[in-house]
Amino acid sequence: MYMAFVIHEDDEDHVSFYTRTDEGKVYVFTEYIQRGDSVKLNYFINQYMFPKKQMPVVSQNNVIIGIS
Repeated sequence: MYMAFVIHEDDEDHVSFYTRTDEGKVYVFTEYIQRGDSVKLNYFINQYMFPKKQMPVVSQNNVIIGIS
């Protein structure tokens, strides 16, 4: 399951990507993207919404939620 939510701010968008692994773990990735920067938005969509068999490395911007 993949979803992305955009919260508009002054000149940038706060975008959160929610992805669920086959094991049921939910990953939330949050990025701030400058308004109108479609290159950066497409980059994050490809990185988080279509991972290559492995989830991206968890950093300080990411939250892991356990769902049973």
